[in-house]
Amino acid sequence: MGWYKMHHGIPLEAKLAVVAKRAGCRRGEALALWVVLLDHASRAIPRGSVSNIDLEEIAATLEFDPAAIEPALKAFHDKNMILADGSLAGWEKNQRLSTSRTRAHRARAPTGAAFFDKSETDTARRQRLQNEILARHKKRGRTLAE
Repeated sequence: MGWYKMHHGIPLEAKLAVVAKRAGCRRGEALALWVVLLDHASRAIPRGSVSNIDLEEIAATLEFDPAAIEPALKAFHDKNMILADGSLAGWEKNQRLSTSRTRAHRARAPTGAAFFDKSETDTARRQRLQNEILARHKKRGRTLAE
């Protein structure tokens, strides 16, 4: 699978602030490390595992001091964001696949070809959509304030 779900609010996650404080790093560094862990877990076999992650590679990729990675990982473990088996907490729940009902709805939905003509420029598309909106408002007896 070439993607994973990242949910809204991760940069504001209070647990990341706690991890940063415990590890003696900045919150942005804890966030960057968490994103690397999510990415690694997505590509791991089994998915969701970070047990075989290479700390030296993470440090080089993020340009962090390798000694700073270990306390952060310990803090992630202590906050139960990384479980004892090396998997990310809540991975299965957060990364669950679509339900059969959702997949069926997506199969019925238009592909977008009817909405976007690839030869149409952004300016032309914007003008066309604006004209369509104005026509709908006119039909309903509404006017738009200019």
